[in-house]
Amino acid sequence: MITKHDKTYLSNCSACSRITIHKYTIKDSQLVSLFSDVKNKEVENEYSDLLADEELRKNFYNALCIFGKNLSLVLNSEKAYEAMPKDEIQKYKSAFIMFTKLRKAVKIRYADAIDNAEYEPLMQNLLDQNLSVTGLKIIAAPVDILDSGGVEKELEALGSARSKADAIRSHLSKSISEKYDENPAYYDTFSKKIKEALELYKQMMISEAEYLKRMQDIMKDYRAGKNELSFPETIKNDVHAQAFYGVVSAILSDVISLSDNSDIIAELCIEITKIIREYRKIDWTSNSDIHKKIAHAMDDLLYDYSDSHGWDLQDETLDKIINDVKTVALRRFE
Repeated sequence: MITKHDKTYLSNCSACSRITIHKYTIKDSQLVSLFSDVKNKEVENEYSDLLADEELRKNFYNALCIFGKNLSLVLNSEKAYEAMPKDEIQKYKSAFIMFTKLRKAVKIRYADAIDNAEYEPLMQNLLDQNLSVTGLKIIAAPVDILDSGGVEKELEALGSARSKADAIRSHLSKSISEKYDENPAYYDTFSKKIKEALELYKQMMISEAEYLKRMQDIMKDYRAGKNELSFPETIKNDVHAQAFYGVVSAILSDVISLSDNSDIIAELCIEITKIIREYRKIDWTSNSDIHKKIAHAMDDLLYDYSDSHGWDLQDETLDKIINDVKTVALRRFE
């Protein structure tokens, strides 16, 4: 926000020399240096492509916020405004509008959350009041990938097929990251597809159009909950047991044959689900006593299965199953 100190400083600046004014302009921001490698500065996608690097994007967001604050100071100080040539002021106004549009496109493309929240009202006010720019709203948060209407609207604002594919990939990856602990095996299937498509594009084995189509297909399957995982008949309609089956199978695959024991593991996961349901109560996720009871019950259950089916599970394996199951349960039974 523009502080009282800032306004007083500029108002009382008797000479308001060009050097002083340039302190509040793009020349002293990082924006110019950040994009020094951009060859065609008339093409927005070249700026956006460069900002694929997360650290570089953070620097860009910070630099733009500083530039916006400084530009607002100049535009709201009569002496500073009058001391600067009109064409120079216009240049900085145009630069701010251009970089703000870029910021919006980049946030969509890479599914970035809000940055420098304290500057958002100032930047919006600068666009609405000082620059009279309509229709350019600051993005508060990424749209959920499951919101088909919202995602399609955002994609329309992007230019190239690559930027649209990147946007879908970023939103998918963000959603997967947030939901991963609910069902790791399930979300791993989508992560693998995303990674494969991205690698093919990076190796120039598919075109931008094909890259976009693959991301659209993955998004469609993700929204529909469609994947290649298969489960024993006994848990085909039990989503919780399926989630536990995924983590338990991944651990047991190193010590037993999954194909020979799939039905037994499914039965085990049904029993695990019963344990979670039995001990679950209000605020159980933060109740250490409940966690200990669940761990104890699961330890007994796993020991019985290991003994009766000749699995010979070691303590390390038992502990990992209990910990991974608890992680999934905490997300699924909140």
